[in-house]
Amino acid sequence: MANLHDAIFEIDLEAVASNYRLLCDLCTERTEVAAVLKSDAYGLGLVAVATRLEACGCRTFFVADIEEALLVRRALRHVTVIVLRDEIVNYPDIYRHEGLTPVVNSLQDMQSVKDHNLTMPIAVNVDTGFCRFGLSFEEVRNLFLCDVFRAYRPMLVFSHLGCQDEPAHPNNPLQLNRFCAISALIDPHTRSLCASAGVWLPQRYHYEMIRCGSALCGLNNARLTPSPLNSVVRLKARLVEIRYVEKGEAVGYAATFRTVRRTRLGILGIGYANGLPWSSASNLGARIGEFVANAVGRISMEYTTVDLTDVPEQIFHVGAWVELLNDDFTPDDLALVSEFNAQELLVRLGSGCLRRYQDNHFPALANSARHPIDQATQSGRGR
Repeated sequence: MANLHDAIFEIDLEAVASNYRLLCDLCTERTEVAAVLKSDAYGLGLVAVATRLEACGCRTFFVADIEEALLVRRALRHVTVIVLRDEIVNYPDIYRHEGLTPVVNSLQDMQSVKDHNLTMPIAVNVDTGFCRFGLSFEEVRNLFLCDVFRAYRPMLVFSHLGCQDEPAHPNNPLQLNRFCAISALIDPHTRSLCASAGVWLPQRYHYEMIRCGSALCGLNNARLTPSPLNSVVRLKARLVEIRYVEKGEAVGYAATFRTVRRTRLGILGIGYANGLPWSSASNLGARIGEFVANAVGRISMEYTTVDLTDVPEQIFHVGAWVELLNDDFTPDDLALVSEFNAQELLVRLGSGCLRRYQDNHFPALANSARHPIDQATQSGRGR
């Protein structure tokens, strides 16, 4: 059976911090760069990433739900934690006691704020054309006419650009104009329209806050060439078996690959159960020193087979580590050849592999054998 320790997902927290500083440099002083760390920080480890970002100046964190909010709050007492999936109706006392910021995504959420007379800061999500969550223009106008925003003035109003990775897309100015009209009615302290790729849009899109997630993780959603972002992750797998097969033998499920010569095969302890895309088989290579061994046959649940025939025998052995993701072949590259989503790839690999950290700022995190989210869970997730 495959072992979790046969697939290691390495995360360079200093690279995360460098990406944060780069994004800050691309914005004016009036624009704050907030960190979106939903889904366990895109699989990189919520507490570890949040702690490193706070150390280099980040003060606002968006998380998916109340459990993630409590993990950040227990680690960081003096930052703003904004909960994207509002659960005010279920946890009003936790929001008050922990100083969390709820997001109003609907009229029902706004009613919960009123019913519980929540006086803490709130954020309001408005729909400008993404059609997922958020108050519509009509709903905002009605609340405005009822003086709701006078009694409960939001600290933040935000929306989400659907095509910010395509600067010339006509939906961008359309959503910008809608956001301008809606936010004028709400009159919040802070406005936010852009996420990661929006950093490279004209500054009129930036407002007072940009919410960055994937860019912190090194993902180049704006498809800039070359990428200005630091590579954050490496993926390593252990060589668990070496075997020789004769010419004409089928390798793996459905016999999609047959050897054309006597072949030396290496079996890696990583498969799609670890988050490796099943569709990446014919486009995946394992780096061993200066050599690359191509994957052959289909990727299976816990194993991947590579062709070692042209790799010098003296540079590998059973138990050796090979690299599948590195600075030269990034998650963006793997996502492209696999017809996969890069964010989904990170989330899958982060949950399916053993995570290890590299960080000079917090050396205790280096080579951590546990996920920081698991460590935090031991001390209690919620109430």
